[in-house]
Amino acid sequence: LALLEAHWNKPKTAFELACGIGHYLRELTRRGARCLGADVVFAKCWLAKHWVAPEAEYVVFDAGATWPLEDRYDLVQCHDAFYFLPRQEFVADRLREAVAPGGVLAVSHVHNGGYVKGAKGPARPAGGWA
Repeated sequence: LALLEAHWNKPKTAFELACGIGHYLRELTRRGARCLGADVVFAKCWLAKHWVAPEAEYVVFDAGATWPLEDRYDLVQCHDAFYFLPRQEFVADRLREAVAPGGVLAVSHVHNGGYVKGAKGPARPAGGWA
């Protein structure tokens, strides 16, 4: 959350892909953002809605397939998940499309293929992630 706060633009709306059980969404809804979380695992969205971030809304879908989003968001994020998603170029395009004009796209935890000790999951050189 510190990285988001460094670039904070007081988003009114936020979307998180691979939201898990909603810990980022909990903090965003506490700050007044209207949030939508998405994950491929129904149980995670259920836990988020019922226990962690009940003020947010949730949708279950496969990020590598058709996206059910119609809105654009001030903040679009995907943390600790992008590196293992299928069809990364497709997913990156959908994430970019979900960002409202003037909004922020935050993707964290990608694996650098140039790291000497090796990286877990699909890795690319730093320039390849750009």
